[in-house]
Amino acid sequence: MLKPSEVKKAAKMIEADNFRFRSFLKNRADEEELEKAAGYMKLTADQFKEFFLDSTK
Repeated sequence: MLKPSEVKKAAKMIEADNFRFRSFLKNRADEEELEKAAGYMKLTADQFKEFFLDSTK
């Protein structure tokens, strides 16, 4: 377990690791594949309302 005085340092290390990993993924991404995936994930306003309003009933 981390001591309170070590939390800030550990958070900075994790943040730096995450940034390096995201950069690695971004530099090796297939742009066409990403655009295709993003297209599937977009919801229109009506789809969004329908999904969330129906799921709350």
